[in-house]
Parts: sequence; C-alpha cells; structure tokens
Amino acid sequence: MASVRSVDLVILPGRDKFNRGLARLYVERTDAADILLSEGLARRYGGGRRSSWCY
Repeated sequence: MASVRSVDLVILPGRDKFNRGLARLYVERTDAADILLSEGLARRYGGGRRSSWCY
C-alpha cells in the first residue's frame, strides 16, 4: 500500500491572459512543476514560440 503524501493547492491572485485562474500544486512541499521537470515529463516555457514535443 502506498504511503499518504502531503498535497497542497495554493490559489494565486489574478488570472492569465486567457482568463484562467492561477494556482500552484505542491507534493511533500515540492512544486509539482519541479517534479515533472526532474522526471523529464515537462519542459520550461519562457515565452515566445514553443518547440515541438517530438524529438
């Protein structure tokens, strides 16, 4: 059986340019985005044109 983990959702003020609400998800006090990046499941987006997901 898997152990219980701490998961927190922090609602941020404001909205993005498409009027979507903003939030951060934390698992065991680590930003979920950082977990996805470290596992190679995501890439950072710094603005501009996005590159393809295919390599």
